[in-house]
Amino acid sequence: MDILEMSAINGVAGERVANGESCRRVARQHGISLEDKAMDALEMVAVNGPAGERVRNGGSPRTVAAIHGIARDSHAMRALKALVPREESPAKRPRLA
Repeated sequence: MDILEMSAINGVAGERVANGESCRRVARQHGISLEDKAMDALEMVAVNGPAGERVRNGGSPRTVAAIHGIARDSHAMRALKALVPREESPAKRPRLA
């Protein structure tokens, strides 16, 4: 990742992704290659921001990834899947009267 790409991620490009724009669209407009480490960093901005929030609130990781322009086979996708809320075990659920 070169200095120019890193400054874009830490600046305007990262801000746009943090505000919910698609990683792919932002990367294309800022000259960031989809195969570059800079793209991985941009996708993690989404995971640590709006995409992660959507998954924690019950959104499907695949749907959220598509909306936010996150590659299905990426580290960011694995991170999104790890955010899926786990159901409580039946023994721990309060009993309804």
